[in-house]
Amino acid sequence: MRYFYDGSGTDISATAPATLLATTNITIHDLYSIQFINPGNAVHLNAPLWTNIYFTSGPQPIFVESMQLSAGPNGTATVNATFLPTKIQHGDINFEVGFKDQTLEVTWYPDDSLIIPQGSRNINVYNYKQAFEAGFFDDIPMWVHQAYLQPSDVPNTPPTLYATTLIWRGFIKASKVDRGQIVISLASLLNIIQETQVPTQTIQPGSRMPPFQPMGNVSIIGGSLGADFLNTSTPLDLQFTVPLPYADGSLKDSYIIGYSQPPPTWYYARNAMPQPVVFRIRDNYTDGDNVLHIYMYEPIDPPDLIVGYGSGVYVNIFTQTETGTTGAISPGFPYVPRPEDGY
Repeated sequence: MRYFYDGSGTDISATAPATLLATTNITIHDLYSIQFINPGNAVHLNAPLWTNIYFTSGPQPIFVESMQLSAGPNGTATVNATFLPTKIQHGDINFEVGFKDQTLEVTWYPDDSLIIPQGSRNINVYNYKQAFEAGFFDDIPMWVHQAYLQPSDVPNTPPTLYATTLIWRGFIKASKVDRGQIVISLASLLNIIQETQVPTQTIQPGSRMPPFQPMGNVSIIGGSLGADFLNTSTPLDLQFTVPLPYADGSLKDSYIIGYSQPPPTWYYARNAMPQPVVFRIRDNYTDGDNVLHIYMYEPIDPPDLIVGYGSGVYVNIFTQTETGTTGAISPGFPYVPRPEDGY
């Protein structure tokens, strides 16, 4: 069943279909909302400080007080959001009975003068195309709604919002930046349990830890180990001072996130929340000055997005060790290709 809500979040599903069929002057526009981890306001890239952006395909801003964000009659939330006009459109929406994963393609033509909110951090300025290329929008949630507006009888008065309805929600599976446009592949929620490779957000029985784990205290660079993150780091070479050297190559093909918390409060899967950006380590090496070099498959630009320079920081490294099993390889890890071998 599709639910319809007025602008204040009241369920009008019982009357909306008949009203929409009987009314000839209602206009329909799409609403798009994205929730992402804001590098401008975060202490580091993976700090859980979310930012929402709102756009509409309509010609004028649309204000919505509350709207449906998740399934069911209790899925509404207060957003108090103004959806700003932009050139954006989506492809055909296909629904099938069963468990086949569908993908919605959204094409956005953003204004290059618009930058993502920077907040208090002094970092590089990114517009939305650059932010998509930098990976800020990988695997984050996106919603597509339809808005139904009634024109006003008063001249020069904008239309009023009659109702909104959720038509798609999921996570950004892939994106392609091509000149003036961003093509977004928005996977349905079924993709989470059908096609997602490790690292995974699938909820596990018992605790909600993912099926791979950090190495424990020895995986935490900084904090109790007294390491510093050096400002000589480069996008492909993260540099830390460490009191004891790490074995060369011991972190190869592990995953690193900058969720700056000591154990046991390192990052774990949380329902309906964007996961931190996960980076894969190509190799590691400790030089004669006890500087640990972590070489990345893909650049982190600027490097301090991972933690922020200085001491007292924690960096979590997820290895391929299965949870609760010494030395066993976590299921799925051997089948995750390296970045240059495929997605």
